[in-house]
This record gives sequence, structure tokens and C-alpha cells, in this order.
Amino acid sequence: QIMKFKFLVLLAFIVLFLGCEKEQEAIDDDGEEQIENNISIENDDINTYEVVTFNIVGTNLNDSYTAKLGNTDVILNKIDDTTLGLLIPAIDNGTYTLDFELGNIDINVTQTTLEKAKEVVLDEYKAMVEENFSPTTTIPKSQGAAILENIFANATEDEKQAIALFFEANNEVFNE
Repeated sequence: QIMKFKFLVLLAFIVLFLGCEKEQEAIDDDGEEQIENNISIENDDINTYEVVTFNIVGTNLNDSYTAKLGNTDVILNKIDDTTLGLLIPAIDNGTYTLDFELGNIDINVTQTTLEKAKEVVLDEYKAMVEENFSPTTTIPKSQGAAILENIFANATEDEKQAIALFFEANNEVFNE
């Protein structure tokens, strides 16, 4: 009876030890993969015209990096010591690999669509800028709104569409 009990305790210990060892190896493997790629993203389901941030570990960042998003040339810009930003271009829906000198990461891109007419989106954004323009900036609120008005007035219809899509894709940031 005692021998059987010791055998069962030893067997349980071996099973637990081997189970934990395999689990630890999986954690280590994931950690190595993350360090090897250096890149993480909060959400890999993103939209065209969205500004996306990538967290980079283990390196001093340059001010910018040229990259490929699928077959499209893009530029990542340094936001802070551990973050790069990318404006997702107008590309088709699909999964793309962002590939540059620090590594690569797959992201799912969906085309941004407007829920309202582009003129309505642009008017809402202009109103938001007028409402929330920081009094500490060197440009007065009225001048900031005038600059936006001038940009919109001189934009082609395609440019207005792109601007409206940009505001739509980044709506959460503008409304924080």
C-alpha cells in the first residue's frame, strides 16, 4: 500500500512537472517569436486611411522606416521611443504582411466606408476643430478653421473623399 502510494505521488509529480515544462516552453517560444519580430500591434484588424501604431521592443528607433505593406511601399514614422505610426493607404480588403528592417507582422485591412456624405463628415470635422482648438497653440481658433476651410476649398473631389475617409477611419482619435 505504501509503495503504491509513493508510486502514485511520484507519477503525479512527473505528470505535473512535464505538463508545466511543456507549458513553459510554449511561453518561451512565444516570447522568442515576439522578440524576434520586435513588433506588436493592439488590433490587427484595421481600416484604410487609419493611423496605426506599432510597439517596437529591443531597439533604438530611427525617425522613419521604408516598408512594404503587401506590394505597396509605405513609410513608418517614429512617434516616441517605442512606437512607430503608419497611415494605411487605399488598398483592397485582405491580409497583408508589413515587412521592414525590424521585422514583419500580418494585418487585416478593410476598406473604410463613409456612413454619411463626405460633405457632412468634413463639416463635422471642421466644427470639431473650431470647438476644440487648443488656446495654447500659436494659431488662433478662427485662423485654424480658416486654414482647414482653405484646404477643403482647394481640394479635388477625390482629395475630399480621401480626407473624409481619413476622418472616418480615425474618428475615435478625433473624438477622445
